[in-house]
Amino acid sequence: MATRSTTPAKRASTPAVVTASLAIEAVPTKAQVIEALASGSKLYFDGDENTDSILPGILASAENPLDVFAVGELEKVEDHYGEVLTALSIDAVRNSDFEGGLGVYLVVSFATVEGEVIRMAVGQTDPLAKLAALNDMGAFPWKVSFEVSEKATKAGFHPVNLVSRQPQDKAALRAGERSF
Repeated sequence: MATRSTTPAKRASTPAVVTASLAIEAVPTKAQVIEALASGSKLYFDGDENTDSILPGILASAENPLDVFAVGELEKVEDHYGEVLTALSIDAVRNSDFEGGLGVYLVVSFATVEGEVIRMAVGQTDPLAKLAALNDMGAFPWKVSFEVSEKATKAGFHPVNLVSRQPQDKAALRAGERSF
């Protein structure tokens, strides 16, 4: 893993903390997410910024004028709390402007229970880590829901968790079998 930069941040009551950025060139792997979480590092997308454009695919598959405009802005996770969605694919990774988290967010395609395909920006640590792991394992499509933790962190935040809603035989999963 390439280390992008280190910036010491000093606090009055604690020693200097060094936060490094781990450069990634594609969707993070499970190992990269584990390394970032274990080291307290941020991920930094250092790939080709043009590779995340879905416009060519939209135009190629458009059969009528409405199809050309079918995909607008990315939907927000908070607009879908508690809904069962099917994670279909990670379409892109982008650097995040928000403090906290892993430093990047994923553009993910989901299907609703009605069959509508939506694209969502996912940057919360737990969902991002789990979606990256599912992607790394080739486990899409996978039924999930975004749930807000009832228990607050020490800082008073209620984290968002990604919960599996995929009906599975747990014994078969442990044995390496999947029934998608």
